[in-house]
Order: sequence, then C-alpha cells, then structure tokens
Amino acid sequence: MVAAGSSNALGIHSQRQAANVVLAPCTAESGGATGGAQSIADPRRVSHYKAHGWMAVIAWGVLVPLAISNALSRHLIPVQGLWFQMHQGLNMLAIAMTIILFAIIVNELQKNTPEPNHFQPIDGAGALGKHKTIGLVVFILAILQGIGGLIRPHVPEGDEPKSSVRVFWEFAHKGSGVAILAMAWFQCDTGLRTYAANFGTDDYSDVFWGVAGTISAIGVIGGLSRFAMPPSAESSGGDHSPVPKEEAGEPAENGDGHSPVQKEEAEEAEDEYGIDT
Repeated sequence: MVAAGSSNALGIHSQRQAANVVLAPCTAESGGATGGAQSIADPRRVSHYKAHGWMAVIAWGVLVPLAISNALSRHLIPVQGLWFQMHQGLNMLAIAMTIILFAIIVNELQKNTPEPNHFQPIDGAGALGKHKTIGLVVFILAILQGIGGLIRPHVPEGDEPKSSVRVFWEFAHKGSGVAILAMAWFQCDTGLRTYAANFGTDDYSDVFWGVAGTISAIGVIGGLSRFAMPPSAESSGGDHSPVPKEEAGEPAENGDGHSPVQKEEAEEAEDEYGIDT
C-alpha cells in the first residue's frame, strides 16, 4: 500500500492506493533493479465507487433539479397534471437510486475496510471528512421526503381556504426539499473530489456544478416567468387553473361555477394527482 498526505498534521491521507512493485536481483550482471512501480487499484472496488458516484450525480444533479424545475414552471406545461406526474416520478426515481447507491457503498466499506466506522466523521479532514456522516442524513431525509409527498394532505375544493395542516405541509415540504438538495450537492462535490484524490483521476466536480446549476437556473427562470405572463396566458397553461367558462364556451350550469364537464375533469384530477384543478 502507498499513501501520501498534504501536510505534517495528523489527518486523512489525501492519496492512497495499491501498488505493484516488480523486483529483480540487484547485481552488476543484471544492471541493477529493473522493476518499477505501477499504480493499480482493485477493479471491483473502483467499480463500486464509480457506481456510487455516478448514481449520486445523476439522482441529485439531474433528476431532482428537473423535478423541482417542473414544479416551478408548471404554468408553462400545457398538459394538465403532467408537471405533477413528472415531479413525482423524477423524485421517486432519485430516491430509489439513493437507496441503491447507499447500499453499494456501505457494503463496499463493510467488506473491504478493516474498521469501516460507518457514518463517523474523519478528524482533521475538513469538509471531506464529513462525507459519510452527511450521507446518512441525506439518505434518511430523502426517504422521509418521499413518504411525506405520498401522504400529503389534499388541497381544498373550490374557494375553500387551505387547512393549517396543508399550509404547514407545503412549508415543510418545500423547505426540507431545498435543504436536502443543498446537502446532496455538497455530497456530490466532496465525493467527486475525494475520488479524484484517492484514485489519481480527473476532478469532475466543476462539470457537476455546471450541469446542476444550469438545470436549476432554467427552472428558476421558468418560475419567475409567471410574473411576466398576462393572467389569461397563465390560466390557460398547465397550472391547473380552469379556463374561464366564457372562453371555453361552456355555461356554468352548476352552483359551484363549473360546467358538468369541468367539474368531472376536476374530480378526476383530484383523484389521480391529489391536486386542485
């Protein structure tokens, strides 16, 4: 084993890997040692770390930002309910990938590390030393976030005000979602930099920030575009706002201000998506 540090302070080695040294008899006839050192890392271990990292980057650098962007830009999606299906589907896929990547790295450390010390921070390693601890927090909160989304309280019907439970849920869901995403981005950044240092590869953390930042910026711009759109254009989009009955050409024959067709569609959307049309 070969390990190297970046300072004389006690802490985690910045670089470590296995090395194969080929030796030959050091004699005058042989011309001295003819062997050299080659850096070789266990391919199976490397593949485990790669799978862990790639799944984390895709889940939290692509899927979750896309899911949030769908919610922010829902008024730009013309198909009713599509934004919610995409938001829920992308988030659930990201959570499933998080569970798998978590299991991969825990199994890898358990089998190939004498003292894995799961989820304990590494003293003297700074932010990189907190990767395992924060990873456990992200894993638990991501699962809870998914469960919270499935058991969310439904929005009220018609002009009925939102219940205090619904208001609290919306605040908690959005706030925790942003917090989890921030921690996951920290994990992806430190993970990519740690992998590059440990295995002597290129550091792709800048590429990660470029992709995740671009998707997020597009989502924010899409969300802000709501304030620049005229009310008529916004209401006819995919934000589940009913088209005025005068524009739709259907009389409001029911007492709730909706035509029978509109009311039936609203009930179907409520049942299928759990959201108010």
